[in-house]
Amino acid sequence: MKYKLTILLLLQALLLTAQMENRYSLSSSMSFKTFSDVDKNFKGTPFINKDLRPVTIEGYKETDLKARYNAHQDYFEVLRKGQTKYFTVKSPLKLTFVYTNKVYAAFNKSENQNEKTFYVIKHEDPSFKILLKENILLKEEVEAKTGYGSYTPPTFKRKKDTNFVKFKNSDEVIEIPTKTKKFLEIVSNKSKEVKTFIKKNKLKLKKEKDLIKIFKYYTSLK
Repeated sequence: MKYKLTILLLLQALLLTAQMENRYSLSSSMSFKTFSDVDKNFKGTPFINKDLRPVTIEGYKETDLKARYNAHQDYFEVLRKGQTKYFTVKSPLKLTFVYTNKVYAAFNKSENQNEKTFYVIKHEDPSFKILLKENILLKEEVEAKTGYGSYTPPTFKRKKDTNFVKFKNSDEVIEIPTKTKKFLEIVSNKSKEVKTFIKKNKLKLKKEKDLIKIFKYYTSLK
């Protein structure tokens, strides 16, 4: 009886794993036009890295996966077994670039907690995560207004990266302000202690290592 129960539990576990892999598998197509499907008359690129680079994806055993991140449309283009697949924000899995150990995962948007977007996990602590959002905008084409003017094609332009924080036991992702007054609002329950800590240690809100110190201190407070 015990032997049969063990076999049954093992089969259930294998079935659950297969269902999870199927549910979060790489997509063969997208619900919108990707950059590869549209006119190439653009300046710049929507990809953080133009070339496909070796990656690992949590839950996948393949070691020959390659990917690049489209920061304009917020998806990964993945080369798997010679075919192009798509890794989207619907997946709860982490994607890691092998050579740089740069890790991406999808979390809630700060401006809309019901939608997800990809972030770089810059630091992962038991009580908080520091996340980085990469953005690339598409500036519209500019037609020549006179016979002497020149046409400017639509252009992809990299925006300044933005830091965010996500605390343990919370799905909320909060943008990290670079001004002390605004920053103290996100730690309002311990703002006096944090303000003193920042001043005493001469910490800068634009430096990642200083942000780590601040959030370690903040989350240690009772």
